[in-house]
Amino acid sequence: MPEALKTVLLSGAFGQVGKRCLDILLARNYRVIAVELRNSKTESIAAARQSAHDNLVVAFADLLDRGAVDTLFRHYCPDAVIHLAAICSPPCYLNPSLARRVNVDATRHLLEAAVQSGKQPLFAYASSSAVFGSRNPFLHPHGVDDSTPVKPIECYGRDKVDSENLVIQSGLPYAVLRLAGVLSPDGLGNMKGEYLLLTRATPGDTRVHGVDARDAALAFANAIELP
Repeated sequence: MPEALKTVLLSGAFGQVGKRCLDILLARNYRVIAVELRNSKTESIAAARQSAHDNLVVAFADLLDRGAVDTLFRHYCPDAVIHLAAICSPPCYLNPSLARRVNVDATRHLLEAAVQSGKQPLFAYASSSAVFGSRNPFLHPHGVDDSTPVKPIECYGRDKVDSENLVIQSGLPYAVLRLAGVLSPDGLGNMKGEYLLLTRATPGDTRVHGVDARDAALAFANAIELP
C-alpha cells in the first residue's frame, strides 16, 4: 500500500464486485469506509464483516442525500474513492428516472463532496461497455478501445456516459473502468423471474463480453495504487 494512501471510501461495498474489492483492500491493510444503503441484508453482511476486520468501517448512507455524502467526507477524509454503487441494466429499465438519480446524481454528489474536501482523492469510477451501444460484430468487426466513440442507445449507457463526463470534468485524479457484463455465482443466482424477463428489453443487435467479478474487483483495487 502506498504510504500516502490509507483510507478508501467504497460505495456499493456489499455488491457483486464491491464485496470482492472490499476483501482485497482489507487484505492490503487499507482502512475501508464501506458505504451501503441500510436494509436487513446489508446489516447482516456488515455485522459479519466488521467482527472480522478492525480496519473496516461500515457507513450506512443514501448517496442521493447530499448532506449525508458531505458528512462521509468530513468524518473520514478518504484518500481514494471507488464508486461502484449503481442500478444496472436490465433492472434500471423498470424505473429509468430513479436509475438516473442513482447513477448520475449520486456520482455528482460524491464528486462535489470530494472536491470540496480539498484533499483531491483519486476517484475510480465503474462505467460500462454500454456506453458503446450495440456492437454487431459483422458491422463492427474491430474491438473497442479508448478511442472508440461512445454511442449509447438505452438509459443505462446514457447514464454512464454522463457520469463519466462528470468524473472527467471534476478536476480530480481519476480512473474510469468500462466493465463488460460482470459474472459471479451469486450474480447469476439472481437471474430469474423478473430479471430474465427484463433481459428481453436489452439491445439485441450486439455481443456482450463477460468479466469475472473477481477480476473486476482486482482492477479497481489496483487502480487506486497507480500514480
